Amino acid sequence: PLYSMLRAHCDRAPPRRAALLYTAQRHDELLFTAQLSRLAQRLPGHTRFRLGATREPSSAAAPPLPGAGRLDGRIGDAALEEALRWLGCEPNEVREGSAVPWMAESVAREPGTASEACAEGVCAYVCGPPRMTDEICATLRRMGVGQVHAERWW
Repeated sequence: PLYSMLRAHCDRAPPRRAALLYTAQRHDELLFTAQLSRLAQRLPGHTRFRLGATREPSSAAAPPLPGAGRLDGRIGDAALEEALRWLGCEPNEVREGSAVPWMAESVAREPGTASEACAEGVCAYVCGPPRMTDEICATLRRMGVGQVHAERWW
């Protein structure tokens, strides 16, 4: 569903920025790369795509479409924070310690320090297996994103 939603978002006038963080187990499992490439070419400066594989090193394949950045492994705090900042959203400030003790990359956040754009202007859609979806939704909420929607499958 995310490709259809992204396409509809990009068809709006005036165009607003959209970021897509997209992973599969292997690079050759990434879907809609030709369509995403056309969207990126049609709206340069309004779309940012980061694609990757969770079970292959990023050096295993070139980015699957022109202008797409690479993601190494799973989508984590750093990739989410980069995307939010590109969208004009300053996430909640980081506190010392880990938000989820068994996840080294997961950082604690100071509630209420996110920019208004983050709390009210950014809408996040997450789709994937339940555990991944739950972890990313929780991270986005810790970062201060006010609107987080999810579709869990499998």
